[in-house]
Amino acid sequence: KLIRAGANEAEILAAMQDEGATEDQLNYLEFRLGLVHATGGSPARLQFGLGVLAEWLAAMKAAELFGADAQAWRRFLELVSLKSAKPGKIKNFVAALRDCCLRREEELAVPDFVEIELGKLTGLNPESLELARDQRRIARLTRELSHLDSSRRQTAVKALAALGLRAAQAIPALIALLEKPGEPLEIRGAIVLALAEIGADDCALIPRLIQLVEDRQTGLQAF
Repeated sequence: KLIRAGANEAEILAAMQDEGATEDQLNYLEFRLGLVHATGGSPARLQFGLGVLAEWLAAMKAAELFGADAQAWRRFLELVSLKSAKPGKIKNFVAALRDCCLRREEELAVPDFVEIELGKLTGLNPESLELARDQRRIARLTRELSHLDSSRRQTAVKALAALGLRAAQAIPALIALLEKPGEPLEIRGAIVLALAEIGADDCALIPRLIQLVEDRQTGLQAF
C-alpha cells in the first residue's frame, strides 16, 4: 500500500505495530534516508519514492557483494570517482551505500577505509569522518573486552593500545578487565602496556598502574 497509493502516518504505525515501528523511525526514513516522501493532503500521505528505493536496494546488494574484499572495494571506489564528475547522478546511491556499510559494518566486515572514501564522495568533511570512524571502532573494541573468547579480548586490548590517546574512553573498561579475577596473565600484561599508551596524559591513572604492577598477587611485576 505504501508503494502504490501511500498511507498516513497513523495507518503505517498501526499496520507495523507488531514490528515495533515508531514515529522516529518513520522520520528517519523520510528526512534522513529519503526513502519515503509526503504526497500532500490532510493528513499528509507518505509514499515510497521508487527511484530512491531502487538505489537503496542496489546499495544493499553492493555492500553484500563486496563485503570484506578490500581489493574489490578499491576497484569500485576508483570507478565511482571517475563518475563523480556528475555528482547529482550518483551521490544518492553513494550515500545509500555508505549508510548500508555503517549499519552492517561488523556483519559484513567492511574495511575501515570504505566508509571514509564514500563519505568524501558525498562531500562530507574528511576529518569528521575519521573521528567518527575512530569512535565507532573504539566502541566496538570496548565491547570485545567482554567477549568469552580470551583471544578476542587480547586482540581488542592490543588494537586499543594502537589507537593511543584516542582510545581514552576505553580506560574504565580496560581497568575493569585488568582487575577481573582469573583473567589470564598475558592479557593483564597487555592491558598494562595498553594503559601506558592510552593514558599517558592521565595523571590519576599512573599511580593506580604502579600499585597494580607492584602488587605481587597480580603477577604483573615483569611488566
